[in-house]
Amino acid sequence: MKNLICVGQKEDDHGNVTSILVEAEFAQKYREKQRERNKRYYEKKKAEAAEVRRAAGIPDPQPKPKQTKEEKIRKQVAHQKEYYRGKISPYSTITVKNTSARDRLDAAQEKIIQALPEEKRSLIDASQDAYMELVVDEGEAAFAEGVKFGIRLMMEILVTDGEARENAGNS
Repeated sequence: MKNLICVGQKEDDHGNVTSILVEAEFAQKYREKQRERNKRYYEKKKAEAAEVRRAAGIPDPQPKPKQTKEEKIRKQVAHQKEYYRGKISPYSTITVKNTSARDRLDAAQEKIIQALPEEKRSLIDASQDAYMELVVDEGEAAFAEGVKFGIRLMMEILVTDGEARENAGNS
């Protein structure tokens, strides 16, 4: 065996370390095989999501144009100014990554609307409006909790760092 690489280690009860070694060529072929398998899986999921969208009559999403470096910097500066002025809105920067879930939800809601008689369809609209209000409220609450957690984490780091400096100065 040549060109061995370590892909794992484990320690037994007596402190002996056992390493799992494989040939580099085998590891490379295995990694490429896994990448190809994952690529096929995600292409299949993407095709299924597109089929759901087509069945529901939803157009395919258009890709966003690429931003230049200057545009990104300008956008970051604008966000920083908004945060400084207290205009913190988590919804202005959130992008949905799982569009297939949204597409399935839209398709299911459309089927429900079509199945209901005309006079009952306003109930779905009222339900959706109330649900969206709830989603916004929950999102804002989750954002606030995330900010609080981040602040507590930074304070803990600073306090711990300060204590470490004090202890270093006393020794």
